[in-house]
Amino acid sequence: MKIKTILVGFTLIMAITLLFVGVRIAVNKDSAVKNVINEMNGITKDAVQMLGEPLTIQKVQEAQKILDERKSGLVEKMADLKKSTDFSEKSEIANELNNCRAINKDKIAEIYNKYSNKSINDVKAINDLKNKLRFESSRKVIREINREIDEKMKALEANIDLLDAMDKFVSNYELVINTK
Repeated sequence: MKIKTILVGFTLIMAITLLFVGVRIAVNKDSAVKNVINEMNGITKDAVQMLGEPLTIQKVQEAQKILDERKSGLVEKMADLKKSTDFSEKSEIANELNNCRAINKDKIAEIYNKYSNKSINDVKAINDLKNKLRFESSRKVIREINREIDEKMKALEANIDLLDAMDKFVSNYELVINTK
């Protein structure tokens, strides 16, 4: 009778211990995943805020500094995630991270696309003005159209410089966000 009681007690203690270990592993996994996702979301939120209107090359450079400062934190959290879970590229965790990456990349792409579209529209406007010149005979109107073309060209050149800076930022951003 005493042996049976001891065995039942021991079995209950083992079951409870295993239950707590399992819960602890699950909590660690969820915590590690949340840490990575929160870091990705935080980097993106701070970058998007920095890249607000009006966008300048200086703002892009500041967003790059944010990225550089936060990269090690994301790499560290990703390493913790891999240590605390049975992480694989085909796991549910990987899918969750990939969804987070896609959402965050879309936020940055939206800003980039806005300025890319502005350049396309500027080129169209310049071409329309040049077409207008072909049929214009008044010197005064020709001077005015040429002035408009010059202004649009300067704006286009500035926007292209901005897009170059954004290209570099977006490439670096994707490298950081795609940390594995």
